[in-house]
Amino acid sequence: MKHLLRAMGAAMLAALLLSACSTPQEQTEPSAPQATQATQATQAATGATEESATEAEELLALPRDLGSGLTLQAVLPFSGPNVDADGAESDQLATIIVQNNGGMAVGAADITLTCEDGAELRFRVTDLPVGGSCYAFELNSAQYTGENRVCAASAEVEPDGSLSVDYRVSVMVQDGGLVLVNMTEDTLHNVTVRYRTDTGGTYFGGLSYMATVEELAPGASQTVLAAECYMGLPSVIAVSADES
Repeated sequence: MKHLLRAMGAAMLAALLLSACSTPQEQTEPSAPQATQATQATQAATGATEESATEAEELLALPRDLGSGLTLQAVLPFSGPNVDADGAESDQLATIIVQNNGGMAVGAADITLTCEDGAELRFRVTDLPVGGSCYAFELNSAQYTGENRVCAASAEVEPDGSLSVDYRVSVMVQDGGLVLVNMTEDTLHNVTVRYRTDTGGTYFGGLSYMATVEELAPGASQTVLAAECYMGLPSVIAVSADES
C-alpha cells in the first residue's frame, strides 16, 4: 500500500511540476480584434496599452523575496491531498513553491497572497533548511484557477538557527519510517526528530512533522512510523536529545 501511495504521489507531483512550468498567471492575454477605421484603431491601441499596463501592475512579479531569504517561486493549482490541512482531496488547490535562499533555516513563515478581488490565500511553512524548497498548500483548501490573479504577497518569517542534527543519534530511513539509534553509552531522553516529506528535491507540504521518543537506552533503537510522508519518503531536518 505504501508503494502504491508513493507511486500515486509521484504522478501527482509530475502534474504539479508541469503546471509550475506554465501557470495560469503567466499566460498571455489574447489580443483585441483590430478596428476598421483609423480613429477606432487608435483608440483601441491606446486602450489596450493602458489595460496591459494596468494588468502588469496588478500581477505579482516572480520570483519574489518574502524576507530573510525566503523566495516565492511560483503560484499554481494542484489536484490532490492537502497535507497542510486535513489531508482531504482537493481540486485546483492553491499551491505555492517557496525556496530558502537565506543563510539560516526558516523556523516558521506565515505567507499571505492577495488576489485582484481582495480574497486572501494563506500558507504556512515550518522548518525549511537553507537551500531547501517546498510545495505549500492553502490552509483552508481555497482554489486557485488563475482567473482571479495574485497581485500582492506578504509574509512573517522567523529564522531559526537552532535546527541541527545531534549525532549521538543515528537516523536511518527504513520501510518508509525512521529508525533512531542511540550511539552513546548513556541513556538519552526526549529524543526528538523533525522531518519532512521528500519528493526527490522538493519537500511536499509546507509543514514539517515531529516525533519524540521519551527514553532511548544505550545502543537501543526505536522506529518512528512517519505515516505523514505517504507522498514520498521522510527526510530528517533536525534531531535533538537530552542526557540522563
